[in-house]
Amino acid sequence: MKKKDFAPIISLFLICVCVTGLVSLTYVATKDTISKRALDDATKAMNIVLPGSTGFTDITEEVIEKNVDVPATVNSVYVSDKGYVFTLTTSGYGGDILVYVGVNNEGSVVNIQLGANEETPSLGKKAKEAFFTDQFAGLTGEDVIKDEIDHISGASYTTNAVIEAVESALTLYSEVSK
Repeated sequence: MKKKDFAPIISLFLICVCVTGLVSLTYVATKDTISKRALDDATKAMNIVLPGSTGFTDITEEVIEKNVDVPATVNSVYVSDKGYVFTLTTSGYGGDILVYVGVNNEGSVVNIQLGANEETPSLGKKAKEAFFTDQFAGLTGEDVIKDEIDHISGASYTTNAVIEAVESALTLYSEVSK
């Protein structure tokens, strides 16, 4: 190979190194802001699903150590003076659905809120609306939730995913509150 054959290779290598360095710097510069925004969003959701709480304490590790078998993925569990907030992920039609479930100290669902999801805008996204989420208020682990909830027409995957998350939260509550 001739010397001038290496010039494009070296140029491409240097460009890749520079781009990688810039991406790394961007990540370092924005990671705190992104983390803070995610925490703010989570705190806002927790205050919606369990209103009036004076503070939340993360007990996720304690709950995970109990090895409670639930179909949803447990992301976090917080306790407050009013009850518990469970943050769970389940699989809907468009992918994972993040669900916040507030359960009071008596074991009843106070409220739920859906977080990030990729559900169909005209169908599955309706699960975020009050007509659907309000149905869960007052339900307990003794209820057959799938029979208590009016399903969203055409969005059975989404509806079942949210029901799965709420059932998982109530199962976790029964173990955590002992």
